Amino acid sequence: MKQNILGIVLAHGKAREAVARHETLWAPLCDQLVYFTPVDDRLLLPGRLEFSIGKSQAYSADTNLRCRAAMKFAALTRYEYVALFEYDSFIIGPWPVSLPDSDEVKAVKCGDPYNTKFQGKSFLTFPQLYGFEAVRAVASAMDDMAIDAEGGFTDRYIGYAVERTGVVTVKFDDPKLEFSKNHVTAEDLPVAEKRIREGARWIHGVKDEAVFTALLKAAAGAR
Repeated sequence: MKQNILGIVLAHGKAREAVARHETLWAPLCDQLVYFTPVDDRLLLPGRLEFSIGKSQAYSADTNLRCRAAMKFAALTRYEYVALFEYDSFIIGPWPVSLPDSDEVKAVKCGDPYNTKFQGKSFLTFPQLYGFEAVRAVASAMDDMAIDAEGGFTDRYIGYAVERTGVVTVKFDDPKLEFSKNHVTAEDLPVAEKRIREGARWIHGVKDEAVFTALLKAAAGAR
């Protein structure tokens, strides 16, 4: 059910087919979807609002630029909540968690506090669901961070910004609610399908149509 939620998707043109599939799950949850893409690899989907910033370079200052632009755009809107997706992440079905307070973000928080490669001690996987004041705080924090902070790893960049703000990251009540990998492949399906049958709905790392279809079938069978 839509509840004054802006959906922002970080994507690129080469992911157009995955975006089309996953939009069927994003759209029912959000009042509006806005895409942020590289200038040299745009989606150009008919009827979709899209802003293009920076070049298509993985793990670079350009990816941070797009993420910062997305958060700053969201902070200028009047939506009460902001859902932030990477193109390979989605929610299956209705929101499986309660909406956050205005100064909270609900997301899966990971990290090794002893990892000295990064300035932040944690990172947030996708999807992420923000209250409006949390969006404003994170966007403001990004203004004071080096543009190549955290090596351009988007989840690390956001995690570090959240740490700098004091925004509350709400842990899920049920740790089985999510399933996340950098790339969920056919080899991962036995585990992923089992997790979804057990209730996982917060999904990240799905890039392939066959995997997407299998996960939705697992969710339908669990209902």
